[in-house]
Amino acid sequence: MKKIMIMMAVVLASTCCFAQKKAVATAKNKAMSTENPDFVGARQSIAEALVNDETKGQANTWFVAGLIGYKEIEYNVVQSQVFGKTLDEAVLNKAVNESYDYWMQADKLAQTLVADKKGNMKPADPKLSKQIAEKVAEYYQKYYLVSYAINLNNEDKSSEAYDVVMKHLNIPALEMMQEPKLQEKVVRDTTYYEFKYYAGLFAKKAGRYDEAKKVLNELCNEDADKALKKHVVFACTALAEINKEQKDTVAYVKALEDGFRQFPDEPWFIQSLINHYISVNEQEKAIDCLNRAIEKEPSVTQYRTILGRLYSDMKNFDAAMAAYNEALAINANDPEATAGLGYIYMDKAAMMFDKIDSNPMATKKEYDAAMEEVNKTYHLALPYLEKAHELDKENIYYLRNLKSLYFRFRGEGNEMNAKYEALDAEIKALGY
Repeated sequence: MKKIMIMMAVVLASTCCFAQKKAVATAKNKAMSTENPDFVGARQSIAEALVNDETKGQANTWFVAGLIGYKEIEYNVVQSQVFGKTLDEAVLNKAVNESYDYWMQADKLAQTLVADKKGNMKPADPKLSKQIAEKVAEYYQKYYLVSYAINLNNEDKSSEAYDVVMKHLNIPALEMMQEPKLQEKVVRDTTYYEFKYYAGLFAKKAGRYDEAKKVLNELCNEDADKALKKHVVFACTALAEINKEQKDTVAYVKALEDGFRQFPDEPWFIQSLINHYISVNEQEKAIDCLNRAIEKEPSVTQYRTILGRLYSDMKNFDAAMAAYNEALAINANDPEATAGLGYIYMDKAAMMFDKIDSNPMATKKEYDAAMEEVNKTYHLALPYLEKAHELDKENIYYLRNLKSLYFRFRGEGNEMNAKYEALDAEIKALGY
């Protein structure tokens, strides 16, 4: 009785195994049909074989599972090109990602070492691995995975988008792709580095900062002959922004310095350094960056006007005036440099007033003489502020400072009174 029971168990096991192998064959036939492929039915047929103990360990099972998606893509592309049918991107995206994952598992099983008849350990199915490699190379060349990643990102699924585009980027390094003929099909050309930049952006958007920084760092160090310069620049920019978002000041400054050293013709890096040092009140470092920027772009007046402003804030009026005058030598009608000279005289006058006003030992004669110098200095500011206002009529800072000067000089005659009233009306008309 026990022997019969054992024999029945063996028969049942064999029948089950045969049924699953038949399901694999059925799935393949349904997907491979040229006239009326049934991809839904093919997936239903393969589903149980993928989890069945007898077939889930066989490379062919997973290869067929991947073949379903591959044939679905092929069929839909033909339908689009020959019959003008609209491609269903959702279907294609799912198919390419699904088939890629299945083929990776199929290759893993095909590469598993098994003993041959002589006891030598060899890959289980090298022919199948080669077949998979050819199809993966085709996916790489047609950018299927990248298209899917971009669609995912557009749907605000940036984390998934990163994972998918990384599958594409990792293809050239796969063990199955190392044969010279295959390497020729999966070249790391400029598009490869462009997609690497996308990967960094997707990871950044998803908040996966460590992965984003790793990818972007690699791209920042790429040879510009391999990657287009613009993508390397974009990567270095994005890397700096991530460090800024993470409040890693040391890494942020380093990224900017590295970017400027590597791409001195890209002003964003040095300008960002200038803004950073100004924001943290490190004027000397900001001035150093401004001088480096001026050396690189001597015709940009704004660098000199910012330099003048910093020197003025530091009460180094001679250096400030020199910077503003250099700006005006480039552009005689630069309103910032013009107003800057006016502000210097206003600051000087205010300092002179504070000095005499805080001196309790000053005689009336000394006080009056000092106040006369104060007013003369304020008068020196007047033509600069008037010209700045003419050059930029709606600049509220020029308007208010000029108004304060007219107010100070109102008692000097009807002309100043009239100017004050006119400017006051002008300010009100602008809604201030």
